[in-house]
Amino acid sequence: MSPPLSSSTTTFRHRGQDGFALVVVIMVLLVASFVASDLVMEVRTELQVAFNQKQKAAERYLAEAGINLGLFRIFDLPLDPGEGEDVVFRQGQVHQAEVGGGRVSYYAVSEMGKIDLNTAPPGLLALFCQHLGLSAAATATLADSLADWQDEDDLHRLSGAEDSYYENLQPPYRPRNRPLADPAEFFLVRGSEALAGRFEPEEVFTVYNQKGTLNFNCLPPLLLDFVAGGDPDRVAAYHEARQEKPLLDQQEAAVILGHQRFLEIAPYLSFDSPGGLYYSVVAETGKQQDLQAVATGNRIFALIKLEGMGFRYLLWKERTI
Repeated sequence: MSPPLSSSTTTFRHRGQDGFALVVVIMVLLVASFVASDLVMEVRTELQVAFNQKQKAAERYLAEAGINLGLFRIFDLPLDPGEGEDVVFRQGQVHQAEVGGGRVSYYAVSEMGKIDLNTAPPGLLALFCQHLGLSAAATATLADSLADWQDEDDLHRLSGAEDSYYENLQPPYRPRNRPLADPAEFFLVRGSEALAGRFEPEEVFTVYNQKGTLNFNCLPPLLLDFVAGGDPDRVAAYHEARQEKPLLDQQEAAVILGHQRFLEIAPYLSFDSPGGLYYSVVAETGKQQDLQAVATGNRIFALIKLEGMGFRYLLWKERTI
């Protein structure tokens, strides 16, 4: 028979077991804490995703409301968008409205105030490229390539491009070889890459301005900046004058733009009443970044054609900003 264990040996074994149990408890608590933290992070992430989705949807519907406000303006329907009573709607001028607790900026304008890629004089496009900082050589490449894009022959101009140039690109494509059907084609033309990302083509260009000149009484924001030579004081003077008068003439344009700038741009301007069958409406929303949500917004461009007492959408383009 084995001798009985001494009391000292028994005490040592109990203490070893207690230490091991403590380690196990600590490990269990660490695992539980990790699982709990992971669960909390997952719940917070899901809540943030849901919040962002809700905010994105709200911004989109708010932008759609801005499009509808612009359509109401085009049809001259009764409207109370919450603007100051001293603000008169003018085509091309950006207006703001409070809708459902949110704020939306919008403008509506006739296509007669844009550069027509098919009918505008070459000098107008050249002046616009100069305004954006393109060199004379880059401007000549773009102008000649645009003309080659539109004609039906395969003879390229001095700085232009025809089928052979585009077929060697990756991926290859062919020029239209006839008048452009969509302003978005502009960024397929050789030389246009120098302007990529500077503006949305449909907010500057059109294919529905048969007159070819820019109507001074319905300039969208980007083209007003161009006509004003990038001078914010001229832009402000333009808006102030249009609040006073629905139509401006050459003399008033000369005062607003200054003698030198007016002489440069005058050959490409007209001073008719805004009209035509084609209009575009642009609406934009946005929220400032805070501690709980990222900055988000929505921008919608809509091109419409008037048909009798109604209209038809020709283009609807939206993007998150």
